[in-house]
Amino acid sequence: MKLQAPLILSLLSLLAPAANCQTADVNEITKLFSTEIPRSPLPRENGEFNLGNGVALTPDETAILATTQSGGIYKIGAFSGDIMANYTAPPYDNSIVSCNSKPVVADYENNQYIAYAVSDNRNSLQAMTRIVAVTLDLELKWISPPFAGNPTGSPFIGQDGKYIYITTNTNFTTLGNFAVIQDMGDSAEIVLEQADTLGPFAPLGGFAGPAAGNYRGGLADGPLEANTNDMILFTHTFLDDDAEVNPARDVLYGFQFP
Repeated sequence: MKLQAPLILSLLSLLAPAANCQTADVNEITKLFSTEIPRSPLPRENGEFNLGNGVALTPDETAILATTQSGGIYKIGAFSGDIMANYTAPPYDNSIVSCNSKPVVADYENNQYIAYAVSDNRNSLQAMTRIVAVTLDLELKWISPPFAGNPTGSPFIGQDGKYIYITTNTNFTTLGNFAVIQDMGDSAEIVLEQADTLGPFAPLGGFAGPAAGNYRGGLADGPLEANTNDMILFTHTFLDDDAEVNPARDVLYGFQFP
């Protein structure tokens, strides 16, 4: 049996020298804390953190948010290392829940929440994704309906936190899928889901509320008609057994609500 050490989340602080100095002595890096994250009852080959999990700061920068591969999220004091709260996504219809997503924060005056993606039955043809949204205190806000595939990365939250975008891959990560989820307050709806037959998608990126975009009605309407809806960008990625680049997949996709 392979024994594993407990998961330790550590925070290092770099004590900056002068405000106008661009370098710091490596000897000035100090350890603020180490926090042990409780292990999931399910066996995890790599402990509670795995590829894709990550951390983020709360909007007031007083706490760290950390996702775990068992579908959990922890809120940890940024200076004390104390675990302040935690939440774990429940299974869907007796699924095995896993997470390879980092937490993302919607920080808008009237809409603050945290979102991350979980997989249900990741290693199967029936793999599904759900988006989990929690409050800043890690109380459940909503869990989206499941949709096809495994997340390719982390969700992207658009302007005002109204829409959440993500790419997933189906058929054992060989086919791409793009989904848009709408925050309805205490629930969520999938407003768009579109599959692709050329190959898998890479993680997406985007611009929340860009200053300009495709003109509504065409250039004749002038710049005052600029589309400021969220702009989402993503590409295909390559299969492990690709012998050569498929030109049909060598494209960049852009999505924007009209």
